[in-house]
Amino acid sequence: MSRVIFIRHSQPDIADNCCYGQLDMAAEATQLALAVERLAPLLTAYQVEKILSSPLLRCRQLAEALYPDATIHFYPELKEIDFGRWEGCSWQQIPRNELDGWANSFLNYRLGAVGETVAEFNQRVTDFWLTLQQQLNASGQSQTLLCFSHAGVIRCILGQIQALGLAESSQLPLSMGSITSIKLATEGAQIEFVNR
Repeated sequence: MSRVIFIRHSQPDIADNCCYGQLDMAAEATQLALAVERLAPLLTAYQVEKILSSPLLRCRQLAEALYPDATIHFYPELKEIDFGRWEGCSWQQIPRNELDGWANSFLNYRLGAVGETVAEFNQRVTDFWLTLQQQLNASGQSQTLLCFSHAGVIRCILGQIQALGLAESSQLPLSMGSITSIKLATEGAQIEFVNR
């Protein structure tokens, strides 16, 4: 049985009320150090065969701090949703009619005029997840993979496993710097633990 361990990045260096998805910013230094200190002893329990990461800096920094001598494979599919022109704006700066448009068409509204729709984001993550499962199952070996990613990506995958709608899965609690583990077998994926 293989295992995929998802690690959400630590707190980024941006104001709390800002909209960010694919906006590429560094992790806040103190929070990054605290995340490394907390995660390092937890991750020593696993014999890791491969490390995957979103290429965005806040994920890259955490992966490289925890595994400075390892090869890290970067996958754009592990990036957060693209909020388009909303990236970096405070939620109060985004026009009310645009937020209402998203609320009225949660799956198909183009975020920030040029970003992704929730449906497109979900398809991107789903395609990645299904391909990863197929590759692990086809290998015939038990492996442990680490994936450094974002809340939206992890929630999307958890929602698929639990057969939740996207609006429901987008509300799943997932702390920054947390670990979520999923076991894979030929009969499917099973959540081992979430938000540890």
